[in-house]
Amino acid sequence: MFATHFHYNMMPTSFFKVKPKVLYVMRNPKDVFTSSFHYYGMASYLVKPGSQTEFLHKFLEGKVVFGSWFDHVKGWINAEDKDRIMFISYEEMIMDLKDSVTRMATFLEKPLEDAVIEKIADRCVFKNMKKNKMSNYSLVPSEFMDQKKSEFLRKGVFCFNDVHTVDCKFY
Repeated sequence: MFATHFHYNMMPTSFFKVKPKVLYVMRNPKDVFTSSFHYYGMASYLVKPGSQTEFLHKFLEGKVVFGSWFDHVKGWINAEDKDRIMFISYEEMIMDLKDSVTRMATFLEKPLEDAVIEKIADRCVFKNMKKNKMSNYSLVPSEFMDQKKSEFLRKGVFCFNDVHTVDCKFY
């Protein structure tokens, strides 16, 4: 498995040769903006975001880490070989996490027993991820991520558009 924030056109050449299955996890731009604003404020390795208005202009112009949200989504939606890409949104997962896990497993041709789906869904519930040191980034030294300024996992969902390619071997 390979997880990235890359735009479609940034994927390595070998990605297009191997043609792995892709889970493209989308999030609405308002939530991406809000999350990014707080992330910029707590991550010491990023330029401070300025006011929300200033950061909104940067966000809309794509002058943020990972570039334009709009270009990112558009690039993947217009990708070739759409039959090997499953698009799913955070909002869909929040509405019915077990069904989302089931659909992803089906897409990946990896059948799962109900007990396994239940366990995955339980571990992916936000309140459980917030407690998990592997997902809440609490082990990252505060000189890199000052979670006194803003927790990495704040109020619900937490990432930019993520691309997960499965069963791929490319470097």
